[in-house]
Amino acid sequence: MTNNPMEHNEKFLMQLLEDNKNTVYGKKYGFGKIKSISDYQSKVPITEYDDYIEYIIPMSEDGVKNLITSYEVDHYSKSSGTLGNPKKIPLSVNAQKNNV
Repeated sequence: MTNNPMEHNEKFLMQLLEDNKNTVYGKKYGFGKIKSISDYQSKVPITEYDDYIEYIIPMSEDGVKNLITSYEVDHYSKSSGTLGNPKKIPLSVNAQKNNV
């Protein structure tokens, strides 16, 4: 990984896009048609937490799946709320595995 980080990161991004192309968010931004980092950069906007709240509330309160991730969400972490209300951050089993 450390010998060629760009190759590893691009492979990781392409796998995430493939795995999530059929989510509501993935369909909105055409994840299935993205074939490179530059495609991703041109098709998916820079976002902040508030851009995801319409997805996170139904996920966390009603158990709705396949909105922003196809992975099973294990739990929701809460931010400290230093900039306002604490935020719920979905954490999938897949994300935990990849961040070990």
